[in-house]
Amino acid sequence: MNKKYATAIATAMLLLTVATAFALWADVLKIKLTAYTGSVDMEFGDTFTITEYVGFPDGSGGWNFVQEGSDPEAKDVGNCQAELVEVEDEEGSLSSSGDNDLDLKITVTNAYPGYKCSVTFNVVNTGTIPVKGPVIVIPSSPWTDGNILVEHDITTAACTQLHPGDTQRFQVNVTTLQAASESTTYTVQIYLRYDQWNEAECPGEGGGAGELSLSKYFTRSGAGDPLPTDDGYPYIDIQVRNDGRFGQTNPDHVIMVVALHNQLGFAMDTSATSLQIVDQLPDGWGLPTSGSWDSKVKVCIFNTLPSNFPDIGFDNPCSGGTQVTSASFSYSGGTLTVTINEPTVPNNGYVVVVIKSVFTKTGNPVPPGYFDQTDSSPPHTGNYRLFTNSASATWGDYTANVAASFRGYEK
Repeated sequence: MNKKYATAIATAMLLLTVATAFALWADVLKIKLTAYTGSVDMEFGDTFTITEYVGFPDGSGGWNFVQEGSDPEAKDVGNCQAELVEVEDEEGSLSSSGDNDLDLKITVTNAYPGYKCSVTFNVVNTGTIPVKGPVIVIPSSPWTDGNILVEHDITTAACTQLHPGDTQRFQVNVTTLQAASESTTYTVQIYLRYDQWNEAECPGEGGGAGELSLSKYFTRSGAGDPLPTDDGYPYIDIQVRNDGRFGQTNPDHVIMVVALHNQLGFAMDTSATSLQIVDQLPDGWGLPTSGSWDSKVKVCIFNTLPSNFPDIGFDNPCSGGTQVTSASFSYSGGTLTVTINEPTVPNNGYVVVVIKSVFTKTGNPVPPGYFDQTDSSPPHTGNYRLFTNSASATWGDYTANVAASFRGYEK
């Protein structure tokens, strides 16, 4: 009986020891990781100054400016107000930190020719991360719409690294010109952008915060009907008549398409700064001599290009986008200038100019050697002339250029 009791005690102790061993092996250690990110945050300073001037003619078409109140004739008539607005957490920025566009709005009322308003302000890095800027300034100085003149010292040349707490100081001047209308309020907006320091590129450092890119295409009048190609070049046929003169072309029109891609990283406000696209048609090509502008040139804005681009035709090329009906046009010597003052071009959006061009030499004698190049390999063989079409786009300090060519075969 004693033996059985001892055995029971030993067994109980053994089980207890094994259980304890398993508890020790199953012990868990925990590590908690917490990461706090910094912030990119630019603000205008708490104070800014507004100084108003009266301009008196200097005898040479300019002004001698006198500060209001410093002379009995420098009367306090006009009014200048500045609204400083910080824009945070913008969508569609170049990086997830936000593009930190800053808007300075200056409103001049009851002004008159010769009235000048000067606004001085600070920009402060109130975030916890260094920034570089301004990397983009719109509009550049000087800027005028014919009614007011805007001059400022905000340039990308001032682009520098600002650590938390660092400031930059700028000045903006607005002068009312002779052409200004009575009882009118003029509003100007100036855009600055600062990027986090390790993603920003100041001028001269290479790269850039964004750009405009320009592309050129050639197609037919009908939608979904591209020009044939040979060796990568679109081509047409140009008839040479038995009398040695130029005949008709096939097709009878070439649709020249210019596509501007907004890759700046922000929307382009064309009401503040006009967008100008200039197309230099090839020698021997021009716009139809009759008809309205709408029968010769169309301007479209797209968020994304349509699936059949660039073969969008001429009759309804803006399907899926918006036709710009307020664009202005001028044409001289083969140069077409398109000026767009509205609407806004979205970030990563497109401006497409569709031009109906015609061969202008029909009926004229064919000069010797006009078709000065030869293609001896299929699919299209014979003598041809290479026509080069160039275009440029300008918006403030931003420009883009492109050139492309198509062939005209002798037939």
